Amino acid sequence: MFYGTVSSYIEFPNKGGLDTRFSVTLMCWVQPGGQDGPLFSYGKDGGGIQIWIEMGRFKLINIRNDGQAHSIISTDALPASAWARVAATIDYDTGLNSLYINGHLNKWKNIGRGFEILTNAEEVRMGANDGDERYFKGKITQMKVYDVALNEAQIKQIINQGIAKSESHLLAFFYHYTVFLFKQIERNPTEMTHFNNTVDGDLSNIN
Repeated sequence: MFYGTVSSYIEFPNKGGLDTRFSVTLMCWVQPGGQDGPLFSYGKDGGGIQIWIEMGRFKLINIRNDGQAHSIISTDALPASAWARVAATIDYDTGLNSLYINGHLNKWKNIGRGFEILTNAEEVRMGANDGDERYFKGKITQMKVYDVALNEAQIKQIINQGIAKSESHLLAFFYHYTVFLFKQIERNPTEMTHFNNTVDGDLSNIN
């Protein structure tokens, strides 16, 4: 449980294994608790790609390597105190940024193709960002990071199959405050992560 305070968050290191650079899918189960805030952010200060609950709705913030920031927010608020499976995708080849709620496409926006994204921060955060007084209150579980933009059919399949720690293009699976690292990043050969490595997160005021 994230308590919606500056000290309520989880932080994991990113030594290259979470740097997708081009396309990405961020997916998790979330149960909002009545206070908006970040679900998952590249960088402890939110300087990279992020997903949020804002005004009760699901939001993606895409920060490109040219410094431009683009955002997209779901059409409807998520049900309060109910679990929802949310996913945000960024497609390098098409330029499409898309939001999915419980396996269904909810919103999309084309921001231009061929732009790299900021996923190279040295750490990732869940629940709070430094320097921002908006702190998420609620529950997050089964956070997953993929190095491709999954489509609607693929997202539905993942939801239906339940917990599976071995999937195509899955880079990391955050579960019970541990991240399971799966994929080698060939462009950073000195900072590779290997199949089924685990890294414990730093917990602050989490139940």
